[in-house]
Amino acid sequence: MMPCVLQVRGSPEEMGRQHGHLLKGEIHQRLVAVWSWWHQWVGKDSRHQRLTWLRQVHALVTEFQRWGGPAWEEWRALARAAQLSPEDLMMVTAWHDWPEIWRARVQLSLPAARWAEAPRTGSAGCTAALLHSPLVEQGVWIAMNWDVPGKLGQHVHIFCREPEDGPAALVVAPAGGLPIAGVNEAGLAFAWVDRACHQVQPGPPTGAILTELAHLSHFDAALRAIRESPRTSGLALALADATGHAVILELAAAQCAEHPLPHSGSFCVFANHYQAAPLQAWDAWPNRAASEGRQSRLSALLRQLSRLHSVHQLQGVFSDHQAQAGEALCQHQDGTQCTAAFVVLVPGQRRLACALGPPCQQPLIQQCLL
Repeated sequence: MMPCVLQVRGSPEEMGRQHGHLLKGEIHQRLVAVWSWWHQWVGKDSRHQRLTWLRQVHALVTEFQRWGGPAWEEWRALARAAQLSPEDLMMVTAWHDWPEIWRARVQLSLPAARWAEAPRTGSAGCTAALLHSPLVEQGVWIAMNWDVPGKLGQHVHIFCREPEDGPAALVVAPAGGLPIAGVNEAGLAFAWVDRACHQVQPGPPTGAILTELAHLSHFDAALRAIRESPRTSGLALALADATGHAVILELAAAQCAEHPLPHSGSFCVFANHYQAAPLQAWDAWPNRAASEGRQSRLSALLRQLSRLHSVHQLQGVFSDHQAQAGEALCQHQDGTQCTAAFVVLVPGQRRLACALGPPCQQPLIQQCLL
């Protein structure tokens, strides 16, 4: 059984190699799960379709290499250590980018009935919140339920990263994948939620930017890196620091806008649909009603609280099972989606709390860099 926290340290290549050696078996299992999920979603593919698709995978690898940087160096070493081709590892790493790429670029012919099923099996909803005073005593917290299709929720870990040229960081990431959330010893905290947009272009996989953010020490530098980094598809990225600075950026493949924050209140909830005016026309989330419903439900639950006294109290909020348009905040393996991780980031304390699975079932693991 793997320990609760996996340590990787050294250069990007060394950290990638350690990740690959530690989790090689799990990475191969995730590759099988990704292909199974993919075939369930798109149906049986022809040889021509598979070749078309593999060209798209290769394009993502090529663009990631062109972008370069520590994220690419670490990921390339990870592929070698796991004994996978870059294309196979890209299937594992960038699975959440595939539905948008499929819809927007591959243009393979599918029966209408299959397209009707795609929103339920091809996308995974997540619900997150920025929390600040007076709901939390000091600073800003980021909290999130990270939901994924079926068995892709397995093999998620907490990593303690100790790079040779940057701050140490605690991040949550799946085996063979890139971070979904984290906090570093400089007090930067970050988490992303999936979005779907009509704009899609080959680029680094979603999550590559978080590898870069983990190495940074200043809020403004992190904000600039997010705005300038290329990306394949859509996401919303929450960024906060120990001094209370916070922002939610909504990103499409070629555009970036700030998520509108409320002028009053002590939290801002966001899910999978675009809300910034410049990006409304690009929103392609397949079940927007469920995304809006989860956002509304979490907002209602948070409004019932006058003060959060512990992360365990917040865990109870995110364990809610009241369905909104077919999706609840906390989702389970018996459905088409499951909650793979519940994460709370407290940048002022350099603390990460995480339940690796549905928050109603799994214990909370807490780690601190101070």
